[in-house]
Amino acid sequence: MLAPFPEKVAVVDALKVLTGDWIRWFRALLLAVNGVSGEWTPIDNSGASLVFTNMTGNCTYLKVGSVVQATFRVTYPVTADGSSMSLGGLPFVPATTTASVYGGVISSTTEATAARLLVASGVATFAALSTTGTALTNATLSTDDLRGVITYVAAS
Repeated sequence: MLAPFPEKVAVVDALKVLTGDWIRWFRALLLAVNGVSGEWTPIDNSGASLVFTNMTGNCTYLKVGSVVQATFRVTYPVTADGSSMSLGGLPFVPATTTASVYGGVISSTTEATAARLLVASGVATFAALSTTGTALTNATLSTDDLRGVITYVAAS
């Protein structure tokens, strides 16, 4: 007779390993067949000529077909500039839509204001908007560390 608990744990652990291996294999297959990955460099697109830090090794992308997922980390310098935050340099130009529909999330930040990311239509930039839809300014983000991910469809 089988003991019920240890065998069930072993099966669950085996499935976790197989699932993890399958995900890694599938990602490798997608890259081999139809994908590209690499690093990108966010730049200030607000007109304030800000220079960000903490980007090296933290800004990557994965493009499979026309879908792009870009991760980033930027630390804002000290600034009192009141321009709306706008980061450029996305690895691929987003497709043009009738309204900006692509976006992302800030997964970690030192900023107290909750924000969402909105990718511009047909332009390789994105902005941070408060939960009420107001654009965050550079001054609001002064010295903040932002980490996030955006997903969009690249122009053909």
